[in-house]
Amino acid sequence: MPTVAEGQLVAEALIDRNIEYIFTLSGDHITPIYQLIFEEAT
Repeated sequence: MPTVAEGQLVAEALIDRNIEYIFTLSGDHITPIYQLIFEEAT
């Protein structure tokens, strides 16, 4: 079974549900989610 990062699971869930906006505290703990969402959007 391939390994999937937690950030990828969160990003995919947000994208699959067509979430347009997210409000978070920024920092290293959430940066992977931001990056994955940005990559999917472009």
